[in-house]
Amino acid sequence: MNCIRILKILILFFLFFNFKFLYANEKIVYLDMNRIMTNSLVAKSVAAQLNKYNKDNSTKFKKVVEDLKSKEKKLIAQKNIMDELEFKKEYEKIKLGYSNYNKSIDNFKIDLNNKNIKSRAKVLEQLTPILSNYAKTNSTSLILNKKDVIIGKSSLDITDIVLKELDQKIKKIKLESIK
Repeated sequence: MNCIRILKILILFFLFFNFKFLYANEKIVYLDMNRIMTNSLVAKSVAAQLNKYNKDNSTKFKKVVEDLKSKEKKLIAQKNIMDELEFKKEYEKIKLGYSNYNKSIDNFKIDLNNKNIKSRAKVLEQLTPILSNYAKTNSTSLILNKKDVIIGKSSLDITDIVLKELDQKIKKIKLESIK
């Protein structure tokens, strides 16, 4: 009985004091992807191009809707002196114009969104080798997005380094070349 008790104590002693402590030698860093996708030269270039594209098309769409409203006012003004069948025919043309206008707006929004997505993908395509090279040269095991990090030392933030390197590598992407 005593022997069993001593054996249990010895087993517990070896279990508690025989653990080897593990030390993590893995280097983990993080970067602010949102900042890179908004503050890099290429991101600013894309944003400016998208804004110009949006503004140009908005002007065209305003002109189309003004033209349709003008035609509609003229038609309403002539309603009493026009034949009813002719009035309905002209009204249907204007209605079709509004329908085409709405389809054009929808297509424009889809096109704008696609250009935005493709330009971001192009930036990420350029960013991947930069991050890969950084990880290789600095023996980094893991690079996290800052939004997924709850708290971390500011010395682990590599955003400025990556941003500088991205700005040196690529400054502009032409939206026209993104199809």
